[in-house]
Amino acid sequence: MSERSSSGSHRKENRLVKNIRQDLRQIAWKDPIVILLCILLVFLTFGSTMSACSGASQNRVRVELDAAYGGSDTGYQGIVNEADVCQSIVNDLQALLKKDKRFQVLLTHEAGTSASVSERAKKINQDNPLFVVSIHADGNPNAALSGMHVYADIPSSKNHEASLKLAQAAANAFASEDWPVSTGYLYYQPYESDGTYEMKFVSSEDTSDYQLDTLEMMKQCDMPVIVTNQFYVTNEADVSAWANEDGYQKAAQDLYNAICDYNGLERRSV
Repeated sequence: MSERSSSGSHRKENRLVKNIRQDLRQIAWKDPIVILLCILLVFLTFGSTMSACSGASQNRVRVELDAAYGGSDTGYQGIVNEADVCQSIVNDLQALLKKDKRFQVLLTHEAGTSASVSERAKKINQDNPLFVVSIHADGNPNAALSGMHVYADIPSSKNHEASLKLAQAAANAFASEDWPVSTGYLYYQPYESDGTYEMKFVSSEDTSDYQLDTLEMMKQCDMPVIVTNQFYVTNEADVSAWANEDGYQKAAQDLYNAICDYNGLERRSV
């Protein structure tokens, strides 16, 4: 642009600013009608902004995360404690979900604290999330047992279909890591002699009504729940692969991916 044309542009801008100032001076600002219109304009602008923010908040997916053990309640004590596994994965998954504004993340209890199943279920029902991801680990006197289990609400539950869909999304995410994952339902069969319980696992294809108890978290919650037994804290290879900072972050990433897939949302790098 030449120096002459640049100078002409500046003169036009100066005339425009001058005209605007003159127009503003001509407005009768003390006129009650003008004051009322200004107040109305401010109100409408503020209301539109608040409505947009509220709408964005209402559209977020509410997810509740449950660290099954924590604080003084260590869970299964193996090579590592179950509580450490639960809390580490929940912490990392919470961080991922908080970075993604499409989600609102809630916790059943604060990190480093313990809470009973009934207390956690009560908070969940009050929070009213879309679904719950309850993080556990597994343990067994047989140190050769390895892998992951994902439990869904049993077929007789009203939340069965949605819970199974989320459980399968989680299983698919971890299976992509070449990690053995079993998806199904967990039942409890009481012994008649001393009142203790035997756990009965059936695969997700078995929709029989066994008329047995299942996990209390699933029984007491009003919305879909999945329970993930991430790995065996009694298996050296499992612990070596997952019970470390990289392993916990990888588990959280897989669960984040599963939550996105379940909700039909694009996975994001967060």
